[in-house]
Amino acid sequence: MIVLSFFILFLILFISLGIVFSKLKIVVNSLEFEMNGKVKAKNNYQIRVGLYLYGKLKIIGITFEEDKIKFLNFSITYKNLKQTKFFQNMIRKDAIELDKQVLKDNIKLLSMRFEKVNLNVRLGTESTLITSFLTFAISTAISFILQKGITKYNPNKHKFIITPLYENRDNIAVYLDLIASFKFVNIVKVLFELNKLSKNEHIKNKFEFKEIKI
Repeated sequence: MIVLSFFILFLILFISLGIVFSKLKIVVNSLEFEMNGKVKAKNNYQIRVGLYLYGKLKIIGITFEEDKIKFLNFSITYKNLKQTKFFQNMIRKDAIELDKQVLKDNIKLLSMRFEKVNLNVRLGTESTLITSFLTFAISTAISFILQKGITKYNPNKHKFIITPLYENRDNIAVYLDLIASFKFVNIVKVLFELNKLSKNEHIKNKFEFKEIKI
């Protein structure tokens, strides 16, 4: 009996600590799309989101592909998903538009870590001046984000290229391979903070709420 009680206590402690130190990992494989009037996504991309106990042992995961979502042993197409009552109710909930400072604080709280980044962006506008400015601004923003999210830089795993296209037309093409992770406890903190904002009448007055429609 003592041994059994000790084992149960150890198991509870192990799982509790595992959840505290677990990570949500996002893996993006060969995501490629182009925006030239409308978005055109290339085939055979995958976005996998998984919860890992102690950052190593995968507990649960979901996979987004070109035409469907996979969860456990089930899969559903986006077309069928849009027709479900759960999806209709979810997208019609009130959305809160946070100001830049609140958004910045919550992104910082997430403490995203990048294990791998391979980003290639080609962009152009009708103005060469705007194209040059956007290239500089995007490069600076990405450099700042990666600097905060990379603990050990590896030139083979962490790289990005922003290429300006001086073609006098609006166009952007993106290719992305990515492995990023968040501490699960940080995600819970952010969700808790956003939930408090949505319930606080004094805070509500500082933000704009709107209904999302399809």
